[in-house]
Amino acid sequence: MTSMRVQRRASARRRPASPWPGFLWRRAVTLVFAVWASCTLVFFVTALSPFDPVRAAAGVSATAEYVAARRAELGLDDPILVRYARFLFDALRLDFGSTLSTSQPVSDVIAQRFPYTLTLGLLCFAIVTTVGLAIGMLVAQRTVSRPGSRVAAVFDGITGVLVVIPDYLIAVALILVFSVSLRLLPAAGGHGAQAYILPAASISIGLIAVFARLVRTETARVLREDYLRTARANRIPRMRQMLAHVLPNVATSTLTFGGLMLAGLLSGMVIAETVFDFPGIGSLLVQAITLQDQNLMVGIVLIIATIALIVNILVDVLLAVLDPKSMIVRS
Repeated sequence: MTSMRVQRRASARRRPASPWPGFLWRRAVTLVFAVWASCTLVFFVTALSPFDPVRAAAGVSATAEYVAARRAELGLDDPILVRYARFLFDALRLDFGSTLSTSQPVSDVIAQRFPYTLTLGLLCFAIVTTVGLAIGMLVAQRTVSRPGSRVAAVFDGITGVLVVIPDYLIAVALILVFSVSLRLLPAAGGHGAQAYILPAASISIGLIAVFARLVRTETARVLREDYLRTARANRIPRMRQMLAHVLPNVATSTLTFGGLMLAGLLSGMVIAETVFDFPGIGSLLVQAITLQDQNLMVGIVLIIATIALIVNILVDVLLAVLDPKSMIVRS
């Protein structure tokens, strides 16, 4: 009995420890440090800016006494390190002060606009991943044995053009076609399901082209593997090959692109919301920059940066779940 206990303890000591606690801890520390760095960068860029937000909000007709009193009220005359410490403490509570133009709480203003941006972002992400994955896998399947075929040439030409066209030109073209000429969809506003169609299309078209090219490359690589040749030799149905063998490998290899795609998605949302007058935080950011409303700018930028960092961490975790032997877990 004693020898069995000793053997169990010895085997438990020899069993390798799970890499997950260390992996999750490192990702959590990275997230905290990245959020702090974003807060610090945004604060000092706005604090050292030569523009006077109080003067911009009050207008040119405001007296010097009013501007000085307003600056003292907002604490803008305090030493910069005192303002920095106060800013970090307030940011932890998601308190970014009040807008300088309307005196509304910045958190309330962002909360009113955020659901529109969240819905638009999720819609674009679903469109890009679904359509891009389907097109890329279909083209790879048709061209893997004929890389110089007409299908490959047409695919490369269309996606190459769509990648280099700026988002705002796509947005303007969609307005001219579907709003001005055909009168099928609204050109501005964010009320109703139809208001999401044109902004989502303008954001997604270029990203679909990029994602489809990546998926095509990865799918072609997987289709050349030996186990796929064996599956084809054993006459396994093509759909089963694609769903059971190709799709999991392609999803794992292209998941890393999700974090990079997020940057294009966020920048495209700012442009699309401005062009289509969509009531999200992207158009709100442009308004804040135009009005030089620093509190509102800081709040929006930090919210967007934090969301981007959290999504990147989630992508890392999901990639580690799909491929536990990856270097992400072992690193």
